[in-house]
Amino acid sequence: GPSNPAPISGSTGEQGVLDPANTNASLGLVWPANDIYAVIFVDTGEVHFLPSDTTAILPGVSGYPAFPDGKLNFTAVRVPTGKLVFFRSSNFPYTPLPTIVAACQDVVVEAGGSLFEGPAFPGGMGSAATPAGFGPRLGSVPGPGFLYPPVGGGGGNGLSSYTGCSLTDPITGDPVCGFGGGALVIAAAGRITVNGEIGAPGFDASPGAPSAQGGAGGSVRLAAVLVEGIGSIDTSGGPDSSGGNPSAAGPIEIQAFLQDLFTGTASTTPSRGNPVAAPIPDNLPTIQVTGVSVATSDFCGFECSNTGSLETPDMTLPPSASPVDVTVEVFTRGVPLGTSLTFRAVGTDGSVATAVGSVQACDCLEGEGFAADGLTLNPGTTYQIVVYPGTAFTLANLNTSPVPMSIKLVYAGLQHDVADETKVAEKPSGTRELSPLEKWARAFGTNLETHQKMAQLQSAPEATQ
Repeated sequence: GPSNPAPISGSTGEQGVLDPANTNASLGLVWPANDIYAVIFVDTGEVHFLPSDTTAILPGVSGYPAFPDGKLNFTAVRVPTGKLVFFRSSNFPYTPLPTIVAACQDVVVEAGGSLFEGPAFPGGMGSAATPAGFGPRLGSVPGPGFLYPPVGGGGGNGLSSYTGCSLTDPITGDPVCGFGGGALVIAAAGRITVNGEIGAPGFDASPGAPSAQGGAGGSVRLAAVLVEGIGSIDTSGGPDSSGGNPSAAGPIEIQAFLQDLFTGTASTTPSRGNPVAAPIPDNLPTIQVTGVSVATSDFCGFECSNTGSLETPDMTLPPSASPVDVTVEVFTRGVPLGTSLTFRAVGTDGSVATAVGSVQACDCLEGEGFAADGLTLNPGTTYQIVVYPGTAFTLANLNTSPVPMSIKLVYAGLQHDVADETKVAEKPSGTRELSPLEKWARAFGTNLETHQKMAQLQSAPEATQ
């Protein structure tokens, strides 16, 4: 429950089981008989079933947004053969927030089953000759998604969202051509089995839109005691309007404590290993818009909501008959000083404005900084402003909670010098190397004997086959 979340996933189980076979409403969502699709709106908690066209509300939902950080807390997840679970937001164009599927027990996607994350940043739209796609860029093409923090892929340039688009949302019918793939994190306290499909791919460009780009792939991260299966993980980029030249595929990470037995296919070579991290570690870098001003007038400060929604903008500037020079300020945490940041504003009229700043020191806590730059925006247009680093950097070790697997964990009993991030504590000579299970138990403060029994139970069926 909320006071005792599961290890690794941090799930509280508030949403119960997600399994089409469940018929007990007290245990979780109940699927209508014979329905194939379940579209789950992460912002409202509503579930839309197809083909019956009926709706339900996930257990534990009490307000809006239903899941502010995108995290759904299930007890267990099972997607059987012939069923599809699709996560997305309810507004259009979509709010590019991640989906975090956390389970107290297992997440199983059987052969012929599918679990997908919906679109993130939209493709180009509006009146410009070649409308700019929304979200991060990688030079002249849409940028793929990120693992830390989980962010979806950029949308493609060119009227890829509307003209001639044959790809539509299964609920609303809205065109999704050229959209970037979303960001999906799946974390289980037990095992993750992928014999079917898991994905967050970018969407194809419109065939009838000249020079339109497909959306870049999103990101997928799996974290569990055991990750196994022969299925597929798809973060591929969508092809352009010619049917070729796909945009960049997004990153994939597989983190397993005891064993990584996944032998299926993946769009990109997964980053693999252990120890596993929490679904969203405490040391994730933060880049938050904390100021939007015109001349001497401030229109948004630390109260900026940072939703990135084109349907319900975070702020409204005064009317103007000419382009407006806007100063955008951001607060950073865990981003090294001097890191180059790209400020990119894309409008619903297809226009784009960019600027480049760098992280500067501020009179604040260690590891925090700020950056600011100016953008010229067209009047009467809604813009989505995205700020992202121009180069990759190493995550700072803030000495908090579990850290991502790319950072060395220093376990209880070893001294860690926080002032020198590259310094690794030495073990006394003759010290026995801890097993992965022992390291896991120490890192999360769990009972070793309990998890040894769990590992034995997991391996027992294999021994009898």
